[in-house]
Amino acid sequence: MSLSESIIKTFVFFDIFDRPLTAFEAHKWLWSEAAKLEDLQATLNTPNPKIEAKNGFFFLSGRKKIVEDGSQRQIWNDKKIVRARWAAKILSAAPFIKLIAVCNTLSFGAASPQSDVDFFIVAQSGRLWMARFCSVLILSLFGLRRHGKKVANRICLSFFLADDNLNLESVALKNPSDIYLVYWIAQLVPLVNRNQTLEKFWQANSWTKQYLPNFQFENQLPDNHQIKVYPVLETWRQFCEYITNGFLGDLKENFLRFIQLRKMSKNLKSRQFEGGTAVVINDKMLKFHEEDRREYYKNKWLEKIKELGIMDIPDS
Repeated sequence: MSLSESIIKTFVFFDIFDRPLTAFEAHKWLWSEAAKLEDLQATLNTPNPKIEAKNGFFFLSGRKKIVEDGSQRQIWNDKKIVRARWAAKILSAAPFIKLIAVCNTLSFGAASPQSDVDFFIVAQSGRLWMARFCSVLILSLFGLRRHGKKVANRICLSFFLADDNLNLESVALKNPSDIYLVYWIAQLVPLVNRNQTLEKFWQANSWTKQYLPNFQFENQLPDNHQIKVYPVLETWRQFCEYITNGFLGDLKENFLRFIQLRKMSKNLKSRQFEGGTAVVINDKMLKFHEEDRREYYKNKWLEKIKELGIMDIPDS
C-alpha cells in the first residue's frame, strides 16, 4: 500500500464525521502506514485529484464545505466539553472510579447540537456494579443523565470497564479491522485520570499500533480538559471507598449487581441476548451500545475507498 493510498484511506474515515485534517493530524492519524511528517507533507503537496486543501486543512475533493462549517462545529464541541467537565466534577465523588473520559462523536470532534455526551468509565475491579450504580444515581439527581427522550447535552453512561480488563481487542470487529474502535481508543479525552489509568489502558491496547504506527500514545496524553477535583468530593470518595472496600463492600457489590441485572433482564428488546459485542454485560465489562454503528462506519469506509479506486482489502 502506497503512502498516497494510506492518506486517502485516512481522509475517507474522517470524512464520515465531516472532519478535515491538517498535515500534522493526517500524519498522526495515518492509517496502517509508518511515514515521516516531511514525506507526508510532500505527498499532500503533490497534485492529486482525490484531495483538496483550504485554510491549512486537507480533505476529499468536493468536500470544501466541511472546512467552512468547522467553526460552528467547534463551537458545539466546546460547549459540550464544558458540560462534560461539569458532569465529571460531580461524578468524581463516586467511589472506585479510576478514569472518566469523553468518547464517541465528541472526542472525534463531530458533535451536533442534538447529540449527547458519551462517557467511558474505568472502575476498580470487583466494584464495577457499585461504580455504575453510583454514577447513574449522581447524574440522575443532578438532571445530567441521558434518559428517554432527554438526549441533547445529557451524559450517556454506556461503557464501564474493570481496571484489570483493559484490553478491548476481544470486542473488536474482525475481517477487516475495526477501524472505528481503533480511532475510538486513540481519541479518548480524559477528564479524570487516577493512577495513570488511561496510560495503562493505552498500553493494554497496544495492538492498535499496527493500524496507527505514527501515533505515540505515551506522547499524546491530552491534559487540557482534565478537571481539578474538589477536595471535599475527593475526601467523600475516599471515605466511601474505605467503608465499602472489604467484606461488607463485597456484599453491597453483589446486591447492586443483582438489582441491576434484574432490571436489565426485563428489557427484552436489548441486544444483550444476541451474544455479540454491541452489548456486553458481565463483572468485567458493561457495554450498552444498543445502536452500535461500528459495522456501519466500517462498511461506509470500505465502500468509499473502493469508489475512489483503492481496491486492496485493508489490514485485517
